[in-house]
Amino acid sequence: MLCIRIIVLALHTLINVFLLTDANNEFAIRLEKLDADGLEGRVEVFRRGERAGIWGNICDNSWDEKDAIVACRQLGFKNVGYPVDGRRTALRYGSGKDVEYFYTDFKCNGSEDALRNCPYTTYTSEHNCIPDRQAAGLMCSADFDLRLSGKSATEGILQIFYNGDWTDVRSEDFDDKSANVACMQVQDDQDQRHTDGIIVDPSRYGNDVGSCQFSNFDCHGNETNIKDCDFTKASTKTGCTKLVAIRCDDPCSISPCKNGGLCETTAGGGVICHCKSGFSGELCTIGTVGISSGLADINTLEFETIILVTTFGLIGFFLLLTLLTTIISRFAFQHALQRIIFEADKELESQDPDGFERHVIGDEEYYEEKGNEAHVENDDGDVEGVGVGEKEYEWDHEKSMGNYDERFEGSCDVK
Repeated sequence: MLCIRIIVLALHTLINVFLLTDANNEFAIRLEKLDADGLEGRVEVFRRGERAGIWGNICDNSWDEKDAIVACRQLGFKNVGYPVDGRRTALRYGSGKDVEYFYTDFKCNGSEDALRNCPYTTYTSEHNCIPDRQAAGLMCSADFDLRLSGKSATEGILQIFYNGDWTDVRSEDFDDKSANVACMQVQDDQDQRHTDGIIVDPSRYGNDVGSCQFSNFDCHGNETNIKDCDFTKASTKTGCTKLVAIRCDDPCSISPCKNGGLCETTAGGGVICHCKSGFSGELCTIGTVGISSGLADINTLEFETIILVTTFGLIGFFLLLTLLTTIISRFAFQHALQRIIFEADKELESQDPDGFERHVIGDEEYYEEKGNEAHVENDDGDVEGVGVGEKEYEWDHEKSMGNYDERFEGSCDVK
């Protein structure tokens, strides 16, 4: 609703600017030195002159709440309005001392739709209104209206309009439920989607010291206005620290709905998930086959990706396992073969070659093939040597191997 109010006020301002000579704009009003929300300022009234229209002030004589409600209604606000006297107007919105007084002594009953329909008095010098101290001001707010003073309309230090002024709130006992109620009220005033309230540090908005009249809010979370919650109200505003600051976030900004479900914010600040075909449940986690949680929470693309990655992972694992097995097998085979050769070499070193007999004559050593022995004897019958008729086997100690030689060693005859 705040947005509608601001739009209406802007339209009034455009009409006043572009149609100043139109007789129908007589008694149009505007708020000069508007605040950031466009809800308050010094009241100026348009009056048609001889050549062109001009704007003037209203003297604050008899300026009361009924007059303020009618003035706010004329500006497009409904049943709200709080009068601001000349002294406070000068401090907040500027005195307008160079602006002429046009009217004074309004006596509205509160039901009129415009100030022109109320009894009033045209200002004359006899009224003696002080130029820089008695210009009437206006606040188009009602008790327990809320605003957030900060970086935007959705975050800042929480302030409550009460008895014609804005007051901060002490943070004692102010919890998430109270923050949710405050955000719902602020968003309703601005015709925006309901959001969750998040309590934040007030120092991020440049000030953590203020003037407070309210504290100890205790909301259930389903109230539509913060005045419906339990709270403590002091008789006057006093200095305070530890102010309440909140940020209003859309609960659907990070959708809790799974599997492509559409998120919708409810009037109470909750969410409803509209599930796609094939899924159901509060958060669209139940598939058509009745699988819930875990696997059903994974949307189709994520599931296919996981299956693909898992498949390639298994293939890679088995290829690696096969490669390692092959390497290990080859290493084991080579090791076993080397062991066999080593043992065979040792056997050859420790034993005579198969089929041969070892003979040593002096420093000579040779092997004779069995069955081909030739004994060499002297005249006394003593053996002088042993020879081989056809083959001789010499043993090479350095190469650990034997070689056949077709020579006959020794000077003897074969018997």
